[in-house]
Amino acid sequence: DRPLKYRLSVYTPAVTVPPTVQSYEGGSVSISCSYESQDQNNMKYICRGNQPSSCLQQALITSNNTQNTQFSLTDDKESRKFTVTITSLTQKDSGSYLCGVKRNTGLDVFSAVDLEVRGERFTLLDDVSSSSFSVTITELKAGDAGTYWCGSDSQWTFGNYTKIQLSLGKRATQLQCS
Repeated sequence: DRPLKYRLSVYTPAVTVPPTVQSYEGGSVSISCSYESQDQNNMKYICRGNQPSSCLQQALITSNNTQNTQFSLTDDKESRKFTVTITSLTQKDSGSYLCGVKRNTGLDVFSAVDLEVRGERFTLLDDVSSSSFSVTITELKAGDAGTYWCGSDSQWTFGNYTKIQLSLGKRATQLQCS
């Protein structure tokens, strides 16, 4: 008799880090969540945190109720992707979120995403001693190019403002008015 030999192979899936989306205070962000074709007509939702067992009960918005004051949900069934838009962001909105898809089996499927809300991109520094102020725009984007009006006047009188045309180059830009 030959002894039986068994080989046990255990494969551990690679650890995946949830994608991070970033935006700024006062702005908005869109989080896209993909799903399988079999889930096309199932309810979709999003919740805060990373607890799948309580996600549906704590859903911020669902595909059955697609809009509230801060959240909206659209479902593009053709591309099998639903998008949750969060508006009026504050730093309190930063953190982990779970996109969920309801399954009739009771085992909903989830994908995780982290949201990072940064301070405002536009800051104004008033230098009273020099009767000037500066506006700084951080992380310039193509959409920031264009016309800006710079000035200080409680009556909004035409002529008290300087027109500034911002075009983007390779270096950060700071606008200064005096």
